[in-house]
Amino acid sequence: MLESDQCHNLESCLLFLNMTALQSNALTVITWSRAQYGGSVCCSFTSVKMSLKCVGLVPLVLVFGVVLTFAQSVDHNCRDPILPDGYFLPVRNEYPPEAVITYTCHEGHKPAAQGWWATSRCQGNAWIPEPRCIDEKACLPPTVPNSEQPKDPQRWYENGHVIWVTCEKGYEHKDRKTTAKCENGSWSTLPVCERDPDSCDAPPQVPHAIIVGHDYQEVYPSDSLVAYQCEDGFTPMQGDSAADVYCIAGFWTETPVCKLNVEPRPTIGTSVGGKTEDKLPGAKGPDSQVYSCGDFPTVENAVVDASEKTFLTYECNTLYRLVGPRRVVCNSDGTWSALPSCKVDYCVLDTSRYPVLKLDGVKYIKYGVVIRVACKDEYLFSNYSLVRCDDGNLRLSRCCNRVQMNTRMCSS
Repeated sequence: MLESDQCHNLESCLLFLNMTALQSNALTVITWSRAQYGGSVCCSFTSVKMSLKCVGLVPLVLVFGVVLTFAQSVDHNCRDPILPDGYFLPVRNEYPPEAVITYTCHEGHKPAAQGWWATSRCQGNAWIPEPRCIDEKACLPPTVPNSEQPKDPQRWYENGHVIWVTCEKGYEHKDRKTTAKCENGSWSTLPVCERDPDSCDAPPQVPHAIIVGHDYQEVYPSDSLVAYQCEDGFTPMQGDSAADVYCIAGFWTETPVCKLNVEPRPTIGTSVGGKTEDKLPGAKGPDSQVYSCGDFPTVENAVVDASEKTFLTYECNTLYRLVGPRRVVCNSDGTWSALPSCKVDYCVLDTSRYPVLKLDGVKYIKYGVVIRVACKDEYLFSNYSLVRCDDGNLRLSRCCNRVQMNTRMCSS
């Protein structure tokens, strides 16, 4: 093993490294750090013929069997901040990590933070946030609910600066106001991001299914797409492993129904113990196993859930409502109890049949629900008709703009 510990400049370190490596064909490690006084570089050389174990050093260069590592002393203390337009407390030459100062500003200035005083913390040789006094007529970044953060945010804006506010997806600018101006230390009337009437709430929960590939959010913009996937043991009635659902004009398209993958079951007349019986042994009244009555009865526009052993549960498809009992049991005589039915629970709007409406295909509207449908471009502003489904009948309002709708001046 060859060792050397001298003070050189970095070029001398590298020269010694190359000479040592070539002459001894050994693995050479250089560690160096700048001296606190004098500006020289202290080098420590270690050459070994066999193996080398380094702890706390990170190899940076590996050339011709040579490892070069650098370790420089790090001082995490902070110097006193420079604050020409203000003052701070406590006053020291040096501050330890996590130390906190409080500062304020002279007349005509204010801290680059909310309030007339502010704080800053020593973190990694720097004050976070940086203490700064700005012109009292400058403005701090505004807070606009449901708006996106700017791509290049600033700590403050000079007097007269104009900003553009971008609303989050699913929201739109109220009265089409999109900008604000910094005027003598405060913002002019800020834009308002209000919910887009064509956006949707969170997708509805579907029994035995989850939404995959999309994080939860409260508002989804129009034309959003989410995919439902049934849990293991269940299959969408549509036949695909996943079902896509779209947000259209404030409503989600039809959600999937996940049906149980039912194994083949014994039916009436099954041979048990060498003789034929009308039901499986132990079948008693309505508390018997649901398999004792044979195949499950079919209810049009409904799906059956057989996850319980003593009864069946029926759920109607979207846009249908259940009439009758939700649960069905197997009687002791091998018959099923009364079945429910699924009645139509929607109206059909064919936009091609209404001359004032824009062509937008066919829409299905649930009973009691009101949707907004775009009218043809014959007005200065965008106009819409409010369409309501009442007990199977469609009711359309006249075409109105959003101001008329918000003030309830739009009626059928």
